Amino acid sequence: MNSNCNNASLGVYVPTTSSPWNSKKIKHLYKRVAFGISPADAELLLGENPAEVVDALIDEALAKPLMAKPSWADDFDPANPVDIEPRREWWVTYLQAMFENGLRDRLSFFWSNHFVTGIQGYQCPSYMYRYTRSLQTKALGNFKTFIHEIGLESAMLSYLNGNQNTKNRPNENYARELYELFALGEGNGYTQIDIEETARALTGYNRRDSRCSPFYFVENNFDNEDKTIFGRTGNWGYDDVIDILFEERGAQVAKFIVEKLYKFYVHPELPQNPTIINELATTFESGGFEIVPVIRQLLKSEHFFSVDTTDVIIKSPVDLFLTFYKDAALVPPDRDYMLNIFRWARLSNQVVLEPPNVAGWQRDKDWISSPTLITRWTYLERIVRDQFRLNEDQFRSLALSITGPSGDVEYVSRSLVDWFLPADLLSLQDYENALDVFKSDAVPENYYEDGTWDLDYEAVPKQVCLLLTHIVKQPEFQIK
Repeated sequence: MNSNCNNASLGVYVPTTSSPWNSKKIKHLYKRVAFGISPADAELLLGENPAEVVDALIDEALAKPLMAKPSWADDFDPANPVDIEPRREWWVTYLQAMFENGLRDRLSFFWSNHFVTGIQGYQCPSYMYRYTRSLQTKALGNFKTFIHEIGLESAMLSYLNGNQNTKNRPNENYARELYELFALGEGNGYTQIDIEETARALTGYNRRDSRCSPFYFVENNFDNEDKTIFGRTGNWGYDDVIDILFEERGAQVAKFIVEKLYKFYVHPELPQNPTIINELATTFESGGFEIVPVIRQLLKSEHFFSVDTTDVIIKSPVDLFLTFYKDAALVPPDRDYMLNIFRWARLSNQVVLEPPNVAGWQRDKDWISSPTLITRWTYLERIVRDQFRLNEDQFRSLALSITGPSGDVEYVSRSLVDWFLPADLLSLQDYENALDVFKSDAVPENYYEDGTWDLDYEAVPKQVCLLLTHIVKQPEFQIK
């Protein structure tokens, strides 16, 4: 992966002649914060103010309704807790929420890879529902409140053994991950003694009334003696731990979280100029750990819109499949087909709401290997061909929305290629190869010369279909 050479500031991006607000910047924004944008919708934004577009995206995300509560959400004593049907239903519902809601649920998905749990660790659909509801409601909220709430979710208590943490047998698992993975970073500002003392303060959340009902606090299981955490001594409990963490290590928390957000939105490598992270961390800490001000500052910035931020992040499987639908303006997948996308993402090593371990997916280069690359190609091509069978003429409409009416086959071919890729193909020969695919045997060569061919020609949908199956196999298509 390229090193991060972006020296642009966090000042608000204002279009200039050398850095215009154009379709490339619009696509860049929507690929990072949502799941792409159609050519027609991108065209509508060309006359808008970039900062106002970002504000509108965030404001819309804040207003989004939550996913509908499923019928089994309050089934605390299911006959078969490992039944696959509720999980399958929720996987599809969550994928559809991401596809439809863009920024809010793309960010909630980010947090699922930060505050990691997995249903294999708790086997209760009701826990899965409450955990994802927490991700949705807090994705753009207050991080201190978020970390407080997520630690008491039954999914988390089960997954990291908080439900086994009692005064007689303290379990350090959650205390360790609270500092190492959720708030501070490995070895950053805490000691083994802090972990041990924090584990004692987190005791007592052990009881539930039925197999899948929520855990609650039991006074008799709580360690009621003094503990010393980050140099402060008292009979601390759960609420105290969170308060002490943010009071004594607030600067470290702020830096750790904005670094993760930066890598998610901007570049897998941190900027060489430490000012960028320091300014974002100051915004975060001084704003009481509200997430939205950091997101607004980052996404509106010259830094975010710099050319050095494009084509540097490898798409995750979920990102790859869902973004393709948006960018190609395809008929949205129905619930049955969304389950296929879930399965194809799983075959590409991304199981929705089930990261491989508590450290989560490491993302970027870890997504790509010889087997997973072939899987990605195979199922993208499957989507193209299934969509062609579903509605051929949408492929003609795609070309028209990108180029307008045209009889210039080279222009149409190159425009389609450039729409789907964040940067130019490596060589002119690559464009020639794409053009050969686009021309196809369905159209006599002289038709391109004598004016017979244009985008109204009967073979155009097939030509666009063939070109898309070629584009999705290009290395540049795997990045954003």
